[in-house]
Amino acid sequence: MKLTTVLQLTWVSVTTSTMMLYLDSTEVAQVVQLLKDGTSICAIATRFAVSPSTVLRVWWRFQETGSYSRRVGQGCRRTLTPQQDRYLLLCARRNKMSTARALLL
Repeated sequence: MKLTTVLQLTWVSVTTSTMMLYLDSTEVAQVVQLLKDGTSICAIATRFAVSPSTVLRVWWRFQETGSYSRRVGQGCRRTLTPQQDRYLLLCARRNKMSTARALLL
C-alpha cells in the first residue's frame, strides 16, 4: 500500500494597513529566538504581521547592540526653539485663516 502525502499551500495575504510599524521588546526577543532556531525570515514576518525588512532590521540591531531595546536618539531633531514655537502660536492666533506654510515664511 502506497501512502501519498498531499501538501496544501495557502497564501497569507497581509495588506499594508494591517502591518505594524514596529515591534515591542517582547516581540523582538521572540523574533531573535526564532531566527536563532532557524525559522525563515518570511515565516517570522507573516507570524508577526510585519514586513521581512523589519525582521532583518531587528536581527541586525540585535547583532550590533546585543540587546532587544530600541536605540536611543532616533527620530527627527526639533528645528524650532520653544520661544519660536510660542511666537508661531501667537501668530496663528492673531490670523486664524493663515496656513502653516504662511506662518513659517
